[in-house]
Amino acid sequence: MPIDSTGRWYNAPDTRSDAELASAARAAGSSTSTPFDVQAAEKLVGTLQITNANGGTVTAGLDITYDGTNWDDAGAWPAKSANGTHRRGFDVRGATQARWRWTVTTATVTFNVNTVEAARGR
Repeated sequence: MPIDSTGRWYNAPDTRSDAELASAARAAGSSTSTPFDVQAAEKLVGTLQITNANGGTVTAGLDITYDGTNWDDAGAWPAKSANGTHRRGFDVRGATQARWRWTVTTATVTFNVNTVEAARGR
């Protein structure tokens, strides 16, 4: 059970379905997901699961915004070129929205991102 910024326990959903990036084969290039609300969150934990690297490389990360217009880098996984599962935390404190971003090079890569809200504030 997560703890909020005041030190109180709270019941958070196991996953944030609104913040998930569905599994899909993504061709070479860069893109972003639909933005999702993070106003009440302090930290998100993303799990990047690559199910078919297919000779390509994916670099994925999280962007956040404080004003709905300008996007900042909240962090990213190092480039991955093999199937596997990779977990990482992202500080979203103070942000209003977040979105997943990715760049695929060389070939089509199949991957998804599952999200858990690890800490809640405000």
